[in-house]
Amino acid sequence: MPNMPSFLANPDITLRIADHADSETIRVLQRVSKPMYSLLTTYQQSTVKSRIQQLISEPVFYPPLGSVISSRGPERHLLKPYSLAVVGELELRNKRIDSLLNPHARFPLQPPPPLIQAMSQIPTFVSLSHDKQSALLELYKTACRLADQISDMAVTIELAELSRETPTDPDVLEKRIHRARLNYIKTLNPLQLALLGSLASLCGMAYAREHTMMNSDPSFIERMTAYEETVLRQGSMALWGFLHPVGMGDELSAADTKERSVSKPPNARSKVTGFVARKVDEVLKEIERYESGLELRPENIEEAADEVPGVLDGLLQTVNGAVRELGQNQTAEDEEQEQELQNVREFPCLRIILASLRG
Repeated sequence: MPNMPSFLANPDITLRIADHADSETIRVLQRVSKPMYSLLTTYQQSTVKSRIQQLISEPVFYPPLGSVISSRGPERHLLKPYSLAVVGELELRNKRIDSLLNPHARFPLQPPPPLIQAMSQIPTFVSLSHDKQSALLELYKTACRLADQISDMAVTIELAELSRETPTDPDVLEKRIHRARLNYIKTLNPLQLALLGSLASLCGMAYAREHTMMNSDPSFIERMTAYEETVLRQGSMALWGFLHPVGMGDELSAADTKERSVSKPPNARSKVTGFVARKVDEVLKEIERYESGLELRPENIEEAADEVPGVLDGLLQTVNGAVRELGQNQTAEDEEQEQELQNVREFPCLRIILASLRG
């Protein structure tokens, strides 16, 4: 390997560096020489697994089957398992989540991010000590990653679809993805359910603050609910599309500049804003059909019968139902579950959200 630092000529050292480098640095190293490209390509899966472990502290949030759904642009697509693109996507998600929940403005005289402003409207959050506020922000970051994990439940369905000779009808495929997300939610523990419900509520509050149509739109409450549902379906991408900090989302696509959806907050200028607005509009139509009694699914239908018309239960609806059921079924003997609920109660803000979810 001529014309390279001596430490890069050592394959073991090069792989060690790659294991701790971001995706862009790894791509730069690949362009150094053909031998370097061959080395890093040969051991790419090992490098990617190492980077995933560094980017995601909890194994429960590792990408399903080594893949995730891209959120970089409006066209979401399945990324090749254990590829550098997966690492790049996880890096992007972490960067967005940290920005969304950073209590400090980037520049003087700038307001804090919308989610932080929404939190400031909850007296019990404001009354927390600095340490507990920091701990609560970390819990909300976990909630964002939970939402991403729910969104990525599409991976297993879409990977299976790739092996089919005849493509599945898009509507049927979408229902299978939605069912996989519903089933994942049903496996979550009390703290995780509380975090998801709390995150959705905060997103709704922040959305209402950002949207000037709130008082004049007769469907705004349903529109806000549709956004909360979209957050659970699309993950942190949906938060970023509408609630990104000021000055951090100005790269608009041509499609987004033409977007006229009433759902879109006027100050939202992320390049994925239009995509999120369209998804909110789609969920709003589902809510309207569901509330009107149209296309309701028959009870006790087999899971395989996704070809049957109808609207499946919403993800947020399932979270709310699971928490209410938890409150009804909990017994004093269930010490492990009681301890998890006690962890929620340590934070007054989360305790209030959990109580409201139980109705």
